[in-house]
Amino acid sequence: MDLRYNVVKMETPYTQEVRQHEHHHEVSPPSETASSRSSEEASSSGMAMYFHISNVETILFKFWHTNSVLAIVGSCVAVFIVAILYELLKFYREWLKRSEGRRLSGGAHRRRSSRKRHRRSKSVSIGSVDETTMAGTPASYGITERYPWLAPMHWYQTFLHMLQVTISFMLMLVFMTFNVWLCLSVVLGAGLGYFIFFVNDEGFSEHCN
Repeated sequence: MDLRYNVVKMETPYTQEVRQHEHHHEVSPPSETASSRSSEEASSSGMAMYFHISNVETILFKFWHTNSVLAIVGSCVAVFIVAILYELLKFYREWLKRSEGRRLSGGAHRRRSSRKRHRRSKSVSIGSVDETTMAGTPASYGITERYPWLAPMHWYQTFLHMLQVTISFMLMLVFMTFNVWLCLSVVLGAGLGYFIFFVNDEGFSEHCN
């Protein structure tokens, strides 16, 4: 009996390899199940790449997280207001541009009028240097006319352009959450802002610009 028992318990390298292989197959399904479960949890907790209606959402920043109806409603109101202010910013930039254009054109008109009066009141002798001619030379221009990059209005418009681009891309990222409520807030806010501020100007511009 002892000899037979020892023969049964004797293992060869082949039997050991087979046993390890079977053990590997027995252990692998739980790991695969765990990995699939973790991937499902990650997909459910991550950003859904399709339009959905949910109260649980992370908006732009980690701390801006909603997990209730009241929180998502408050977030939609905030996005709605930002979209209106974005249209107001575009209107303000257009208003500044037109005001600056009217100011410059008015100044040019006044300079032309003064030149005409000067020509009528004072004759120009041959060989003399006309004051109006000097006024038309580049040497008499202001530094901002010769170097428009140094104009304070250009610096201000550059800052406003950077702010406009930042807000537009943030609104785009909010829309890319694919949350239906947030998407509606962006669209309705932009529509109401355009309706209010561009009533006398039906100009068209890129939304993300």
